[in-house]
Amino acid sequence: MENVKYELLQEIEGVLKIKCAEIRINQDSKMSRFILKVGYSNDEYNEFLSKLNIDYDNGFGEQNVFGIIWMIDKTWIEREERDGKEWWTRRINPEIPNFLK
Repeated sequence: MENVKYELLQEIEGVLKIKCAEIRINQDSKMSRFILKVGYSNDEYNEFLSKLNIDYDNGFGEQNVFGIIWMIDKTWIEREERDGKEWWTRRINPEIPNFLK
């Protein structure tokens, strides 16, 4: 079993700060949506994390957690899945090559 909140905190620990987020979690065939808007307060951030304190089976099967989290450094993390195994992947805008400048 995995926990959405702790998995997310581990992914961003000490490195990244969330700008905004949308996470959807499939529990018992019911999709729940959790959002954190730009300009959130500390209370809103803590409430968002509290709502993500959900255990799920990260084994093979169907995907349970979906979403994108935008970071203040202009990167983002995105939920990925393959054969039911799921994880967060950090995406970074590539450098623009000189020939395009």
